[in-house]
Amino acid sequence: MKKWIILFLLLIFEEFIFAKSYIISPLPLPKQEVVDNNTDRCNEKCLEKFYADGKIFSFVAKFKNDTHNIGLRANLAVALSEIDSFMQSSMYQDVKNSQIKIALLIPKKIVGRYSVASIDTILAYLMTRGGDFDFKVFDSGGESSSDLSDAYNKIEQQKYEFVIALLTQAGVENFIESTYVSIPTYIPTINKNQLVNSNRLPSNLYFGGIDYKAQMQIIVTLAGSNPIVEYDDDSPVGLSLSEILDDMDPNIAYKSIISSKEAATFAKNLNTQEDFLQDSVIVLNTPVVKSGLMLSQLGFSKKKPLKVLSTQINYNPSLLMLVLPKDRQNLYIINAIGNTNQKLIEYGSLLSSDLRYDWVNYSTAIGVEMFFNFKDPKINKFFSELINENQVQYINTIYRAKGSIFEIIQ
Repeated sequence: MKKWIILFLLLIFEEFIFAKSYIISPLPLPKQEVVDNNTDRCNEKCLEKFYADGKIFSFVAKFKNDTHNIGLRANLAVALSEIDSFMQSSMYQDVKNSQIKIALLIPKKIVGRYSVASIDTILAYLMTRGGDFDFKVFDSGGESSSDLSDAYNKIEQQKYEFVIALLTQAGVENFIESTYVSIPTYIPTINKNQLVNSNRLPSNLYFGGIDYKAQMQIIVTLAGSNPIVEYDDDSPVGLSLSEILDDMDPNIAYKSIISSKEAATFAKNLNTQEDFLQDSVIVLNTPVVKSGLMLSQLGFSKKKPLKVLSTQINYNPSLLMLVLPKDRQNLYIINAIGNTNQKLIEYGSLLSSDLRYDWVNYSTAIGVEMFFNFKDPKINKFFSELINENQVQYINTIYRAKGSIFEIIQ
């Protein structure tokens, strides 16, 4: 993806440590300049595509002063106007007049890489929205009741208005058990229906996790009466998906938990599975790398499945690079990630936050917007998802792998 850099704001942060704060300086804004850091040439057709796709920053960065095309020069004026109005538009003034204070609660030992990704996502949203903000990270270390309670108490003491807590299901259970939720708190990683006592939750606790059960129900419907061949992963997500599918009692003809070694040598065992593969529906509850290895080797089988289905776990462009088009012609994936503001996506890309394919990042950004909406219900929203009974309601859509993209099935 073409990248652009906007030099009207330079936000540099070190690798975070316990309780690090990010506060926008009240200094006057410097001159705005869009700089092209990509050496690839862009002709007039390329510029027209950037403009048509709404990528105005890329359009401006690639525009050359010696361009004489009248239409393109007119579009340049519009694009520059949009960039200026984006930073100064009155739709952001209500938020600018009051600083928003958001805390991120993370058990870094547990969530690993998602801790950095969540920081990038929150910063991308705050920068896109504009205005002053106070953003601080609280590392609880682990997810024990005492760890989470102690970190939450620090957030309360420092008077933060909103909390995003990146927790596992076990962490949420411990958090609810030990902590009085006095501040609006959003859990982007868990769907409330995953919890044991989902009907008895604190009123200030909100959830943004996708609904794997709803996605699996779509898969069962697509499979119909055809026999299902189920391949599972031994990770918590893979085992959870397997349990969800089994509880729906579909026509499962064969199932197996696939290790990394078995995925790499999948073709060796195809002869023992071919009788099950003929006219079946394969359900992949395996992550992208394993799925890619298996799909690439399924082509060696003499007997073919009718289709291959998977949930959000495989909605990733890496899968398209791992598997040749001929080996994924009948691959269908259920996706809950919708469309959002193009500028937010580009800010996210600048900060290495993927809002197109990473559902945790997408969910995290929805949580930040929810807090902005609490402060001002009239804000211009970037997301269309509704929140019902403290749970984000996603629209699950069926996609198929086509060429180098995932194409929506109308």
